[in-house]
Amino acid sequence: MLYLLSREIIVADDRLLKGTKAGFFGGFCSCGGEYKATSFFRDRNHIYVLRECECGSMNVLVFDPGSDRVYEHDTRKLDKKDFLKALSHVFTDSELKALISKLKGDKYSYSAFSRARKKLEDAGFSLSDFEVIIS
Repeated sequence: MLYLLSREIIVADDRLLKGTKAGFFGGFCSCGGEYKATSFFRDRNHIYVLRECECGSMNVLVFDPGSDRVYEHDTRKLDKKDFLKALSHVFTDSELKALISKLKGDKYSYSAFSRARKKLEDAGFSLSDFEVIIS
């Protein structure tokens, strides 16, 4: 399952990914309408293309360059509260608690914060980006 916070942020395969805006034709929907690719995301093994139809449906095409496979993936759009729950697939409880505590100015575990910050940086996010996500 892919979890989508906005057109720019997803959780895929237990990784937080930052997207790039797109604006090209994305295929045809089952309703007969046209999909528009609104953004794409990359990780080490896949390319994800978020596409939206005029009818409001949304899905992600996943490209696997290693096997030349392309498939559609279920996508669930979340509000910020549910997205924080989805982040438990990316961060351990102590890492997530340390990030939130650091942003609130509370005491936190430096080692857990350090691990979480590394995961954020690997995904292309800064601490201020994360603050915007959870606020």
